[in-house]
Amino acid sequence: MEKIAIIGAGAVGCAFASFFERAGYPVSLVARGDNLDEIRKNGIEISENGEKSVSRVNATDTPETVGPVDVLIISTKTFDLKSACLSAKPLLKGGTIALCFQNGLGNEERAEELLGIRPVNSLVRGGFSRAGLGKIEISWPGRVEFGEPDGNNGTERVKRLSEIFGKAKIPFVLQEDIRHAQWKKFLWNVGFNQVCAITGKNCGETVSNPKTRELVRSAALEAVLVGKALGVPLDEKDADSILALPPGFETFRPSMLQDRDSGRRMETESFGGYVCKKGEELGIATPVNRTLYSLLSSV
Repeated sequence: MEKIAIIGAGAVGCAFASFFERAGYPVSLVARGDNLDEIRKNGIEISENGEKSVSRVNATDTPETVGPVDVLIISTKTFDLKSACLSAKPLLKGGTIALCFQNGLGNEERAEELLGIRPVNSLVRGGFSRAGLGKIEISWPGRVEFGEPDGNNGTERVKRLSEIFGKAKIPFVLQEDIRHAQWKKFLWNVGFNQVCAITGKNCGETVSNPKTRELVRSAALEAVLVGKALGVPLDEKDADSILALPPGFETFRPSMLQDRDSGRRMETESFGGYVCKKGEELGIATPVNRTLYSLLSSV
């Protein structure tokens, strides 16, 4: 079976390491600090639908000991992408397929500059939360969406990924327009991640309150204007669609709120920061995101 390495032992990285381990794939998880120590000692504990399971994976902080792999998944925060790519060099070989399971936009382009190979464009939809060191709660397992940026999903690497996710019983969707799909997820992040991180409210509470619901929508609408100016086929309906929460998201706390709760660095530049920067370049006013970004930058 294909050898897999995941760099980044947050909620998504641990969850997918567990998914692959359950399916029998040889998977290594590159982690650090106390989280690494806990996973080495007790494995990854997954809580889902009231049931708990433990996965034992090869956890390490030295990719050199793993060696070249068939599939490389980078699941760090966006601000750690550079260091993740530099540490990934010992994991690469001819034919290695890379994926960036990260928030934000443009990760594949930046990773290509650092890795020397172009990752397959992808995104993860799901509800994954850290419940402690090596402990993950899944409120919605969601799916992986991926595809080539030019829409040609008949490439050998896309076929291989489809087989791997299929064997691992990980739901996936091949996207003919993966860029549009990534932007639609970005709209959700721009709205919910920022507003929830400021208010401390979960997704259900946020959409139930008319004022914060409209704030989420307004932030997403500004991102729609920026995306359209960049050639992405977005419209007002895309912003409206994010207000319909996926299963299990009524009590879900988005990643930025999880980070604030735990005192971790937040991805402020990847959401409102990106919208504001691109808006300035394109001459598009983004007052809602400017306010949200400014507030979060001061926390």
